[in-house]
Amino acid sequence: MLKTPLVLMLIALNSAPVLSACYDMVGCTDRKRFRTSDLRRADCEKLWLMRTSILAENGYCFDDARAAEFYGDAKCVVTDITKLPLNPTERSNFKTIAKVESEKGC
Repeated sequence: MLKTPLVLMLIALNSAPVLSACYDMVGCTDRKRFRTSDLRRADCEKLWLMRTSILAENGYCFDDARAAEFYGDAKCVVTDITKLPLNPTERSNFKTIAKVESEKGC
């Protein structure tokens, strides 16, 4: 069966690696472990963006209306946060960001 150019393009897009978010103050979410001291300089909005970007990059389907609207559902494939395929660095960064958010009362 011949594949049309559109089908080939969709296959290529779906198999392309997901790019992680990178931030000047801490680095990329999937490659560098964030330091608590660096994260404490960020405001609640920036922390929310960093934490939710880790989830969105890994296909999480948000039930939070704000995050669902911000990220959309085009890449949404996982509804159970415990089943996300986070690498050890992403998992560590997610926990560290959440800890700092809690400390700041975000």
